[in-house]
Amino acid sequence: MNGTRQQIQYSLALEQADQGEAPVSGHQRTEPFVAKPAPESSAVTEQLMEEVCNLMFIAAVAPQWRETTADAVYVIPNIPVPHTAGSAGLWTGAYGQIRAEYAFNSHLSGAIEAVYFGVGGTIRRAGGHDSDYVGVELDFGW
Repeated sequence: MNGTRQQIQYSLALEQADQGEAPVSGHQRTEPFVAKPAPESSAVTEQLMEEVCNLMFIAAVAPQWRETTADAVYVIPNIPVPHTAGSAGLWTGAYGQIRAEYAFNSHLSGAIEAVYFGVGGTIRRAGGHDSDYVGVELDFGW
């Protein structure tokens, strides 16, 4: 978080609640004394902001097809799927993905993700099937 944005958020979060926009009938306050927020320390506020800012959600959906039916369908790392070259249909399938990432500190982060790939007719006719993937990772760096 850059310093300017953080200072603005602090000033908005920690603004005194007893100041109104305009005095009413000689009083300094426009709101009644019904509820007052508990005093917050800036350390607690900073910790809560960082916990929210260190969590990221990602979602993706994408269609996939090949450029020509004369070419094969390829899997990583550039290996052709047998019986797909010259077969009918450009559509190879579609996938959906969700991922959550969290930075525990400046050196350690983790993620969990789930991916579903629904194959198209070209891959199904070649013997392929829909697939699911769930992954958990923990990364350490310095």
